[in-house]
Order: sequence, then C-alpha cells, then structure tokens
Amino acid sequence: MLKYILVSVITCLAAWLYLKWVRVKNYWAERGVPCQPPNPLVGSLTFLQRHNPGIWLRQLYDSSTPYVGIWLLWRPALVVNSPEIARRILVKDFANFRNRYLSSGESDPIGGLNLFTVNDPIWSTMRNRLTAVFTAAKLRVLQDYIGLKAKELAQRIHNDIKNPINLKVMFVDYTTDIIGTSAFGVESNATLTGKGPMRSITYDFGKFGLMRGLSWCSIFFFPQLVDCFRLKFFPKESENYLKDVFRKIVKNREQNATGTNEAKDLLDALIKIKKEKMGDEVVSEDLLIAQAAIFLFGGFETSGSILAFTTYELAFNPDVQVCYIINYLFIHHL
Repeated sequence: MLKYILVSVITCLAAWLYLKWVRVKNYWAERGVPCQPPNPLVGSLTFLQRHNPGIWLRQLYDSSTPYVGIWLLWRPALVVNSPEIARRILVKDFANFRNRYLSSGESDPIGGLNLFTVNDPIWSTMRNRLTAVFTAAKLRVLQDYIGLKAKELAQRIHNDIKNPINLKVMFVDYTTDIIGTSAFGVESNATLTGKGPMRSITYDFGKFGLMRGLSWCSIFFFPQLVDCFRLKFFPKESENYLKDVFRKIVKNREQNATGTNEAKDLLDALIKIKKEKMGDEVVSEDLLIAQAAIFLFGGFETSGSILAFTTYELAFNPDVQVCYIINYLFIHHL
C-alpha cells in the first residue's frame, strides 16, 4: 500500500513539474517576444561558470531585436536592447519599474537596505535625499583634489617605471582615494602607497571566491535562498570594518558640528537624514551604513576598471594618444 502511495505522489509531482515547465517554456512565445529555448534547469543562465556575463549580454544585444526574452532559472525576464524603450522604462514610465527582483534578504541588512537592492518607499526617499550631494557645483569643488591625486598617480608610475605595473590595482588605489575623500572625508594615501583604511575595505570588497559567487548568484537570480543560508552581499570582515570607521567618523563630526545644514559630502547627507528622519520611520544605523557601503563599492571597482581598459586601448592606439595630448594642451594652455 505504501508503495502505491509513494508512486502516486511521485507521479503527481512529476506531472505538476512538467505542466509548470511547459507553461514557463512557452511564456515568451505566447506573448510574441523573441527568445531562445531555455534550459530545463537554469533557464537562460547556461553561461554561468563558462562565459563572462558581459559577453553573454553582448550576444543578446547583437540579436538586432528591440528586446529579448530570457529566463532566470524558471522566472521570465526581459532584456531591453532598444535605447528608446530603455529611456521610457528609466524616465517616463519609471513609476512602474521602481522595484527590483534581486534582494539580499532580512538576514543581511547592510546588503539589503542599500540603494542597489532596496525597494520603495525607502529607495525613492534615499535617492532624493542623496542626489543633492552630487550636484555639478559640488563635484567641481573636488577638481583640485582629483588633480593632486592625478599627480601622485603619475609619480607612482614614474617610481615603478622599471617594474611591471598592475594597472587595475594601481587605478583602484587611485579611485579609492578619490571616493574616500569625496564621499567620506577620509584622507587616504593609497595612490602612492597602495595602503590605507579605505583601501583595506575596497581590497576585501574586490575579492571573490566560491562562497561570494554563490552569494551573488542567489542575490541576483534566487533571492529566496539568501535568508535560508544567511548569505551576504558584502564580505563580513570588511562590513564590520566599515561600520567601525563609519561610527568613528560620524561621532567626530557630530562633536565638531558647525551648525550649517548644507551637506558637503555623502557622510554629511547621511547624518542629516538621521537627524531629520524619514517621515514617521526611525532611520537605523544599518540603513545609513548600507548607503555608505554601496557608494564605495559601486565607485572604486567600476572607475578603476574603466581607467585600466582605457590605458590598455591607448597603448595599442598611438594615434589616439596624440589626440588626447593635443586636447589636453588645448584645454589647459589657452
């Protein structure tokens, strides 16, 4: 009797899975959206551990269709290739596309409350409050400091000219200094030495291993697993270090407050949010630290990579180097 019950359960489960798979598989076809047949296990994510995600997305873009249907495991998703449609999603119809599927879960407040992962209403409130920190006028104030760090960068290249230079590491040292001062007011000398409090954090942020890869795959493609396995968006050690740095800087600024309400950098804006609150909600320390962490994480790696690739391309295109030199002389010696 038990055997028949077990066979019946397995048969019903198999039938349910098959019917669900057929419904998932036909999702985009029924809507007339161009798509490639999904894999029964991972959907369209067959590139994982095989190809760079950027190359995969480039292949989708080269399909010459305004949008392409894909599957994140068994969840349908749409890749938009048309600039016009993307503009409508990001601007005109943005109110319908505020929230994201990815999530870092309740077990990881620093990873789950930052602007990259959090949903409305927190997302809209935090974005509106922090946008004022990065106006053109305030960014121009940083030009002298950026110029100083650029000179230090040139000095480092001159000092190491006879040794192999890791461009990515060198430029990340540089961008860490820029972001550390412009966003947190923390002086750093990583451009020359490759070391410093902020550089220790960004170095840990940039390390990836098996567990970090599993964490990110879960956050992006299967967020239900995040709370089950208590996965984290940021490495635990660097997160704790950033919390310690954040608390010390905030305490120092609150003790030496000048009374002005204008936010000079990201940290000032976060302190102001803490004092003013967000409506009836109490602003937690985790919410503020989450914004500090994502601004640091989102800036040092991307900017450092762009500078490294730009330098690489310039090295292989001497004619473009000449154009850059002429443009520099034209701007700075008029």
